[in-house]
Amino acid sequence: MGDREESGPEHGTRGQYLIAQFGDRSQRRLTLSMLLDLRDLSGDGWAEFAHRSYRTGKEGVKNERRQRAKQVGAFTGLKTFWNSEAQRNVAIKITPMASVADAEREAPIWGLHFMIQAKSEGTVADEIQVDDVEVPHCPGAIITERTISGPAGTTSMRTVRANVDRVIFVVGCGAQDEFWPWDEVLNVVDKQVAKIQHALTVN
Repeated sequence: MGDREESGPEHGTRGQYLIAQFGDRSQRRLTLSMLLDLRDLSGDGWAEFAHRSYRTGKEGVKNERRQRAKQVGAFTGLKTFWNSEAQRNVAIKITPMASVADAEREAPIWGLHFMIQAKSEGTVADEIQVDDVEVPHCPGAIITERTISGPAGTTSMRTVRANVDRVIFVVGCGAQDEFWPWDEVLNVVDKQVAKIQHALTVN
């Protein structure tokens, strides 16, 4: 099913990505204001690894929901953090959609391919859905875990995909060998949910 492939610069050409930089600056600022910052992460040693944004629906795979997001001028934002001391990483993807209904339909097929591509070269195991973990304020959240084996070792990643109102978010927490404890993953997710809620309230 082609609808399961995520939209993003990793699925489009460089020209498409450059075109996707043009748009409503207020919409870009809104998306960027929703992304977590270094001060939102617990512990020392975190650094920003990558940070980019682009117009939703102008690149990669298209569907009606993404086209509606494009029509309202929405921007997708992505950010990754790396902690070399703890050998951990965090990846976040934010996409406001045109409506709550669109966000609810699109959230299950949104992914973090950009983070896997950026940090790992090797064999990516299939995602396993986790059903015994609940995310506060996000009753429809899709929670998964997977391992990525490569020359540098094995990365274990836990991911939460959900929507807050009309905004889709994906949070991935990765580490060398062992998975993050779920309470620490959910702490990052809780902060991300709060940041989205705040941005929607003040804008």
